[in-house]
Formats: sequence, structure tokens, C-alpha cells
Amino acid sequence: MPEQYRLIDAIISQIKKQAKSSRGKRPVSASLRVAEAASVTSESIIACFRRAAESDGLADVALSVQVVPLLGQCETCKTIVELDGTLCCRVCGRPYVEISDPDTVIVDSCEFE
Repeated sequence: MPEQYRLIDAIISQIKKQAKSSRGKRPVSASLRVAEAASVTSESIIACFRRAAESDGLADVALSVQVVPLLGQCETCKTIVELDGTLCCRVCGRPYVEISDPDTVIVDSCEFE
């Protein structure tokens, strides 16, 4: 369970960061990807998120979670990408992608009101 909360902290941090860049609008939904290496299910992430996010006022954010095989960070453009077995960056095409730690999360979108 402590491992899940590190991941949840990363999710909350990403959502708060996007909320700040949207001039403080309230987030209502978020779509994200986590790696199978995190050893979590989308249901467990959502349940843990609800409990942990209460103190941040984010417990009502509707999460859509996709568990993907592997995430990595491109050493060239620094983008975190989903890996497809080639270890090439899907953004810049360079073959310099380092496999990310299990707590890595990609927030694909965040909707605000």
C-alpha cells in the first residue's frame, strides 16, 4: 500500500500542477496512464486517490486510468512516453529512452470548470 500512495502523490501533484497552470480552475476529470510495473489496478488507484485527495479538495475529480505495459523517459527531449518494445521515443523518434520507475504517471488530459 505505501507504494500505491507514492503513485497517488505523483498523480495529485500532476493534477495540482495543471490546475495551477489553468489559472486556478477546479479540476473535474483527469485521464492518465501508469505502467504495469506499479503493480496496481485502475480500481485500486481510483480508490486510493479518493482517500488521499480529500485533503486537497480533489476527491471529486473523475479519474480515467489506463494501465500500460511500460513507460520511459526520452534522454533527448525528456518526454515521458509509453514504450512499444523498441525503446524509441514516440515524440522525437530518438532511440534513447530510459525505462521509468514504477511511480511514473502520464496525465494525458485534465478537464476544468
